[in-house]
Amino acid sequence: MLNLLIADDEELERRAVKNIIGKSFEGQFNIFEAKNGRQAIEVADKEKPEIIIMDIKMPGIDGIEAIKEISKFSGESYFIVLSAYDYFNYAKEAMKCGVKDYILKPLKKDELINKIKEAVYYIEENKNKRKEEIEIKERLKTIQPIVQNELCYAFINNMATADSCKGYLEFLNVSFNSGYCIIMSIKDKYKYAAINEIERVEMKNKIKDYVYDYINLTRKCISTCLYTNDIVFFIEAPKEYDKYMVKVDSVNMARDIAARAKNRFDVSMLVGIGRVYDDIKNLVKSYNEAIIALNYDNIDMRVRHYDDIFGNEEPGIYYSIELEKVLVNSIYKGEVEESCKIFNDIMIKACEGIEDINKVKTILLQMILTVVLSINKSGDSGIDIEAIQSFIKESPVENIEDAMGVGNKVIADIIKNVSNKYIDSQEKIIKRSIEYIKNNFKEDLTLETVADYACVSPYYFSKIFKKFTGTNYIDYLTDIRIEKAKEMLRDGKVTVKDVCFNVGYNDPNYFSRVFKKIVGLSPKEFKEGMA
Repeated sequence: MLNLLIADDEELERRAVKNIIGKSFEGQFNIFEAKNGRQAIEVADKEKPEIIIMDIKMPGIDGIEAIKEISKFSGESYFIVLSAYDYFNYAKEAMKCGVKDYILKPLKKDELINKIKEAVYYIEENKNKRKEEIEIKERLKTIQPIVQNELCYAFINNMATADSCKGYLEFLNVSFNSGYCIIMSIKDKYKYAAINEIERVEMKNKIKDYVYDYINLTRKCISTCLYTNDIVFFIEAPKEYDKYMVKVDSVNMARDIAARAKNRFDVSMLVGIGRVYDDIKNLVKSYNEAIIALNYDNIDMRVRHYDDIFGNEEPGIYYSIELEKVLVNSIYKGEVEESCKIFNDIMIKACEGIEDINKVKTILLQMILTVVLSINKSGDSGIDIEAIQSFIKESPVENIEDAMGVGNKVIADIIKNVSNKYIDSQEKIIKRSIEYIKNNFKEDLTLETVADYACVSPYYFSKIFKKFTGTNYIDYLTDIRIEKAKEMLRDGKVTVKDVCFNVGYNDPNYFSRVFKKIVGLSPKEFKEGMA
């Protein structure tokens, strides 16, 4: 029910308007009255009427002044002005104040009714529009983290260019003409280990959302959670800052957010910060630097900037991402000898001309961490990054050959771990998915729906589904539906049309064609043959 205010200094006029509205719109309005401008303001402030019928000429505060005052606190009220005279200037002034309509006295019943109908229609349209806007905002809010994840992974995997990421950048209203990476890692081992996997993911996401909201108060950023304990933030650098100012600002911000996360969630955080770069395709460098800073144990600080470790040296050599992908694929295939050969080739190229053994170990660590993170993006590999870091740190490395030997041992262990975990995880995914398909075959069960249920990409799901079942997803789902349809048709109690809908098809003709293609008979022929 809408609230409606009639403001007129003439009681007979108010009664006439009230009677017309009351009889013509029975039960649709709560009607309030005001005999002057001041009273109209007071009633409007208290009752918040959606529609206000206002006489222009009233003693004291006139209708125009009352409208101006009411509009200050009730900007959405629909004003209809009443006047005994066709004063153009009054009407012009009223329209400036947001008045939607104008009626001349003496009132005509049909005209008033039509004006009220128009007002109600306008109000309902606005409500629907606002509702749609809210729904759109809610949908966008749901989509935003997904888009952020995609953009973060494009940065991390060195696949980002201004053109390829244009849609993502526009959607998120960011540019990253200049930016850097911050990585936060939960370091409370015992507290984190004491909770189950679901609680860990929940905690990590809460920390990510909390820190993201805080950074976004003053900076534009995007964020994602890795499968490790790490939370990644890519932050736009302020345009007015030079690189040194960005470094100071990033360290101060990191200390602040680490302290806030500690106070809010009672967990200690380590933070690694990469250098600022002027092109989004170089953000992978900042990410790699943040990883190195985060995992560099020879510095006793919880917030670590890459420059605090390596000074003003040029960033480390960034080897071919394509070669890294070849290495990761070889690891997935379980090819120990080939993987070690590729790894050694990368090491030789990356360490060419470098005599400082500490830098060689840093490159070794960077390569191993990058490989592990690439593997972890496909799921929890079970690889203990901290154990790997400790092994590399404690292993004696005097030259490049020693570094390659250490790396080969790590690669072999990774392959062993991943091979077992990979096969087990694939089998679990398919078993869960098959059970889900069998329980939900009646629904609109697209490949994307099942892949989403299995928490993997549609492409990956399609690939492993065929590997373990020997058939593609659509054929498998179709076979289940047709077998169920045959059971129902044998029973003879259900019509062909009902069978169609009960096994997940919406079109009986299409169902019949599919059934005949697989069974060799139409559903009707099959049913009659069972009789």
